[in-house]
Amino acid sequence: MNLYRKCFDELKRQLPQKGFELKAGKIIDARLVKAARRPGKDNDASFTKRGGKTVYGYKDHVAVDPKSEFVTEFVCTPADVHDSQVLEELLEGDEKAIFADKAYDSREVCQKCRQEERYCGVLYKGCRGRSLSKKQKKLNKIFSRIRSKVEKVFGIFSLHLNRTKARYVGLFANEIHLFLTCFTYNVLNLTWHFRKGEVS
Repeated sequence: MNLYRKCFDELKRQLPQKGFELKAGKIIDARLVKAARRPGKDNDASFTKRGGKTVYGYKDHVAVDPKSEFVTEFVCTPADVHDSQVLEELLEGDEKAIFADKAYDSREVCQKCRQEERYCGVLYKGCRGRSLSKKQKKLNKIFSRIRSKVEKVFGIFSLHLNRTKARYVGLFANEIHLFLTCFTYNVLNLTWHFRKGEVS
């Protein structure tokens, strides 16, 4: 295991001592970050499309505890890696529930959640010729409210921690930058809980 992973795990190990169990579940999400160099200048970066626009860079994948909003896992990949391909790397096995957007909606994910007795809070997506039922639409609204907490985390990454784009060349360097971003965010989040009187 890399040293930066050990540092991140040590911080997570200490959080339960402060009253944060991090077992309520996981909110999973990913976002694109543009490469630090132009196309062809970074062999680890890749192209993908998002909202009709082509992006060259990387993708930050994170798992966030829905109760305390600490980042519990992170992975950096080239931009063309689909969100769902990294799902297992973001889970630790003892989650009571997972929440994610429609990119993660698949029969395999739902089946795995049932097998492991884990609540599946992945947003439903409609299929051609078959719209969502009223129940599915209602559940999507509930899941969206929970999932929106990860958008707050990404917002802090961009506005306060300088993770608006990739700062370095190469996957390894950019994953270390993502680690530093997540680690710093967690320390800040701990201080915010402390100010609220929520730290034991």
